[in-house]
Amino acid sequence: KYSQDHRHPQDDPLLHNKALVVAPMVEQSDLPFRLLCRKYGANLCFTPMIHAGYFTRKYAYQHKMWMWGKKENSSGRGEIPMPALTQDRPLIAQLCGNHKDILLKAAQLLEHSVDAIDLNCGCPTQTAKRGGWGAF
Repeated sequence: KYSQDHRHPQDDPLLHNKALVVAPMVEQSDLPFRLLCRKYGANLCFTPMIHAGYFTRKYAYQHKMWMWGKKENSSGRGEIPMPALTQDRPLIAQLCGNHKDILLKAAQLLEHSVDAIDLNCGCPTQTAKRGGWGAF
């Protein structure tokens, strides 16, 4: 329960001009969550961790991780990401993987819809260990 003197983070002088970052969280920091965080003061958000291999090969995974449009890319092969919502900017996409060419392809798919790409090089989870990415 919030107290009567609860202030919005943007109204707090200690937080004025500070980065309030929503870190990448596996299957948690999706669009609705990011928009809610931005409503309460977050000014920089990350996507959930996106597996580059799945993202470049599996259409269902692309739709799960990203909102995709119907516009074909310039090569005429497949869809490209819809422009990100202006309310969800700046936005950093976090990618994981262990093949540089696949990471590059995933980054190229996202490059026009995000403000930066983050390569996850430090994930210590068992899933990362099994997949050979992150810290492994």
